Amino acid sequence: MGHRFSIIVPGLPAYMSLGFLGFCNVTLIEADSRYLIFDPGHFGNREYLLRGLGSIGLRIDDIDYVILSHLHYDHALNSLLFKRAKVVLSRRERVRLKPG
Repeated sequence: MGHRFSIIVPGLPAYMSLGFLGFCNVTLIEADSRYLIFDPGHFGNREYLLRGLGSIGLRIDDIDYVILSHLHYDHALNSLLFKRAKVVLSRRERVRLKPG
């Protein structure tokens, strides 16, 4: 079985006088008949994410897993769209969520 990767929404590196501001790529991974979204992005690119999935015949409920590299807003906010998907997050990031 093959594995395929495609960028659904391209990221954007932006440099300005105040420093660097970047937005991540939103990547679709197809592996073993499962669909995974790696870093689903933020509210500002939600429309592009939905349009990108639709253009290849996928819906939100077709996504089995959402993988988050870390919990910055530009990587993680759209994970809320994928209510059926399992969310994968590193132990290191989960520890950061604990109070104290």
